[in-house]
Amino acid sequence: MHREVTDAKERKRLQDMMTQKGTPVNFDVGDFVLWSRIDQRLPNNKLLGQWVGPFKVIEALPHSFKIEHLVTGRIY
Repeated sequence: MHREVTDAKERKRLQDMMTQKGTPVNFDVGDFVLWSRIDQRLPNNKLLGQWVGPFKVIEALPHSFKIEHLVTGRIY
């Protein structure tokens, strides 16, 4: 019973964090976008390009979106 209560509290905490964090996405399905490499875990290198792309928005969610690389077809 103790484990069920702690699991429920953890799920509630994670759900609250998801709803409070982030800003609404301002892209629509079919838009073309560039992806910032700032969030990736790459070594700092001033000569490394900051933006990657082009990508096409496949699915827009409230705080994130799915994108497809136009050249490789890989989905992120």
